[in-house]
This record gives sequence, C-alpha cells and structure tokens, in this order.
Amino acid sequence: MTSPHPIPGARRPAASLSRHMRLFAWGFAAFLALLWTAGAWMGAALTDWASAVLQSGDLTVEEVRRMPLPEMPEWLRRWADFFGLPAWRDAMVAALTVAQRHLPMLGEALAWLVPLIWVMWGVGLALLIAGTAGLLRLMGRHRRA
Repeated sequence: MTSPHPIPGARRPAASLSRHMRLFAWGFAAFLALLWTAGAWMGAALTDWASAVLQSGDLTVEEVRRMPLPEMPEWLRRWADFFGLPAWRDAMVAALTVAQRHLPMLGEALAWLVPLIWVMWGVGLALLIAGTAGLLRLMGRHRRA
C-alpha cells in the first residue's frame, strides 16, 4: 500500500522539480525583460533629448569648447589622459565646427529613432518570451528517465 506522504530522504517527483524550474526560468525572463525595458526607456529618453537640443539649434561649438571634462579623482584623471579624453573632446569640437549648419537635420533624423527603439524593444521582448517558452518546452521533452 502506498502512503500519501513522501518518505523522508526520497527523491521528489519530477513534476515538482519541473514546476520550480519553470518558475525560475520565467522569473529570470521577467528580470531580463525589466532590464531590457529600462535600457529602451533610457535610450529613447536620451535620443529624444538629443533630438530636441539639436533641432533647437541651442548647442553651439563655443558651448562644447567651454564644457569641462567630467569631474574625476586624480588617480582616474591619469587614465583619462591615457585614453585620450581631451583629444576626444577636441575631435568633437572639430566635427561640430564642420557640421554646425547640419545639426538641425541631424536632430530630425534622431527624432525617427525613438519609435524605432520601441519597435526593437517589442521585437526583443517577443524573442525573450518565445525563447523562454521554447527552452522550457525542450527541457520538458528531455527529462531524465
């Protein structure tokens, strides 16, 4: 006669492990979806801001030239010089000097990127959900005997 209570020390049934594995997989997928959403939101917000600044024409080469390098500790400043941070800023000023009259057009082009970011977010989220479901389905078919 079988007892409805599990025997101490006996292995759990496979369905119980499968349920826990599914919960873990969907929880991890939800965590990745939150990270993906936060990244898309920040990217869209930054792109929208850059588009507005460039379209308004408020950004001038003189403003960029006067921008100080970011504040950093002394030990990090040596590495910034090593990686050429001042040279990158000078190159940016030179590029802005050449492209100053085209900046509003660049702002209009950036405005089209915001909807594209959200479309890519949706595609990525759909792939994450489909991948998680497919992986769990494959894992369910190949259980240990």
